[in-house]
Formats: sequence, structure tokens, C-alpha cells
Amino acid sequence: MQAADAILGKAGYGSVAEALVHGTRFLTLPRRDFREIPLLEAGLARHGCALRLPREDFEAGRWRAPLDALFARPAPLPAPASNGAEVLAQALLEGRHLR
Repeated sequence: MQAADAILGKAGYGSVAEALVHGTRFLTLPRRDFREIPLLEAGLARHGCALRLPREDFEAGRWRAPLDALFARPAPLPAPASNGAEVLAQALLEGRHLR
């Protein structure tokens, strides 16, 4: 994802995390029956790196205008910290509890 200018897909934990960490713009497709979607899309919106593409537009190949709108937006905010595994490992080694 780091090498892409943008991605087009369904928002899931992995794809949202990668997009945020790499500052990759994300054109999201609606995803039904996935309770976390509002939170994932809110995170993408908060960092300014995503727009939603209606499924009808996706299926009809109407991607150009949404992609243009996505690239017309300001650059995404700086990436959030992505070293959670290191922080947790260090805390465990030191016997600390994280809150």
C-alpha cells in the first residue's frame, strides 16, 4: 500500500491500518453487515484520506470523479504511531501495565 497513490476497496481492519500508517488515500466501498465500519470510516475521515464510492458507481465504472475528488483534498494528516507491538513488548519486559 505504501507504493500506491490510492486504493479502492472495502474498509477492514488491515486495510484501514495500512492506509493510515502509510498516508494512502482510500476510496471505500460500502460494506454491509460489518458493525465496525462506522468506526473504521470515521478513522479514515478523521485523517482526511478517504471518500466513499457508492456501489452503483463502482459497478458502473464511474470511478474518475470520486478519484479526482479524493486527490483534490488536502494531503492526509501525519500517520498515527505504528509501533504498538514494540511498546507492548517493552512494557511486558519491564513488568509494566498499559492502560
